[in-house]
Amino acid sequence: MWQRLKRRFELTPGPGFLVALYLSLRWHCRVSPAATIRFPFRLSIGRGSRINRCSIVASGEGIQLGEFVDIFDGSVLNSLEGRISIGDHSAFGPYVTIYGMGAASIGKYVAIAAHSTVVASNHKFSDRETFIRLQGSTARGIAIEDDVWVGSNCVILDGVTIGKGSVVAAGAVVTANVAPNSVVGGVPARFIKER
Repeated sequence: MWQRLKRRFELTPGPGFLVALYLSLRWHCRVSPAATIRFPFRLSIGRGSRINRCSIVASGEGIQLGEFVDIFDGSVLNSLEGRISIGDHSAFGPYVTIYGMGAASIGKYVAIAAHSTVVASNHKFSDRETFIRLQGSTARGIAIEDDVWVGSNCVILDGVTIGKGSVVAAGAVVTANVAPNSVVGGVPARFIKER
């Protein structure tokens, strides 16, 4: 019976209040009943974390949240076929979107401001005779190291590593690696100064 119930929750979202209650008690954290959570058995949450009205899809290899992680209203975490791991004391503002197809690794004390997007995959588009959507995708992954601040409305693309202690200015599109303790900004993001 337990396996049947587990399978049912994996295939269809259970009632929000039951999933929130289960996760809150299981992991000693606070999960809002208004959160939409798919595959809750592939989600691990550190003690003291707060998950507000957001959407979490822990498919693939699942999602791991550290301790005291804050996820604000409207955010989306979707591991797709990959995984998402988030370190302790990190916070994600409203409407942050993280896709983990190629694995998204986010360190400790990371702050990602509202409306930013982290996409750990990219469409292939070299064949003009085939629809882009049918050409598949790459999934190299993204690493955001400890103590990084990502301003609002930023986009971080597949294959990027953002070094420890860096700042990404609001509105930047990060397409290349960022050295530790750097401030970057612009489209595409370029080095501005050292911290």
